[in-house]
Amino acid sequence: MPRIDVRALPSRLSRLYARSIYGALLVVVACGLVIPALLASYFLLGVQERRATVAELNDTLQRNADILSLGMQESLWNMNTEAARSLVDSVMRDPSVVRVQVRGTSDTGFIDARAPARPLGRVVRASRDVVVRGEHIGQLTIEMDDLRSEQELHRKQRDYALVLAVQVLVSLSLILTFLRRRLRMPLRTLTAFSDRLSRGDFDTPPVLEATGELGRLGYQMERMRVAIRELFVDVARREEQFRTIVTRCRAPCSAPIRAARSSSSATPSKTSPATRRQP
Repeated sequence: MPRIDVRALPSRLSRLYARSIYGALLVVVACGLVIPALLASYFLLGVQERRATVAELNDTLQRNADILSLGMQESLWNMNTEAARSLVDSVMRDPSVVRVQVRGTSDTGFIDARAPARPLGRVVRASRDVVVRGEHIGQLTIEMDDLRSEQELHRKQRDYALVLAVQVLVSLSLILTFLRRRLRMPLRTLTAFSDRLSRGDFDTPPVLEATGELGRLGYQMERMRVAIRELFVDVARREEQFRTIVTRCRAPCSAPIRAARSSSSATPSKTSPATRRQP
């Protein structure tokens, strides 16, 4: 997969921006879509969703701690390990729970359940005092791993990034199609028309289907073409009239000249004095 030189990207965008109106509009539209999308995705996923994920994990942790502390009252008071174990096992079915520890008043271990796999993320814990009829009989500690929460957050980020990328691509495609049909193609037509005018082709009108400003510009250029063609036709007509006048004037004027030339050739030449003295 070809690598994209990020450092050269600003210079490429600036060259594209300065090359043409179409390139400038393309850069502005792309930046106007991508930059707000990136800022919105960072704010939603990097800030709000992460806060929501942390708050949800903390709520789950506190809820499990409250459930266990209430369920352990009777079991810890009666030292009923089996009943306490069943409650702990039901809580340990959550893959995020990595440890549940219950201790009595004498700091003796009542239950210490651990998950088979060691935690791979950040471990958060909560503690509760087990109280029966106002008497403190033990303490409960529960630990949870935030790996699944982070995985869920990353999944949401990927899904949101995919949806955002598709949305940006579809928006860019629609905008590019619109710009191509309403701006680039009419400009190419007008450019080709001006090239034909510069080569002296005043008989081919511009085939322009655009409306609005470009349509009015094409109409004005068509009027200019017609005016230039009529001007050239008028110049050619006047030139032909001038040639006709010159041709007509040349015939009467050439007759006296020819007569003078013929009379001068018919007049005898003067003889020399030596010729006259000969007998």
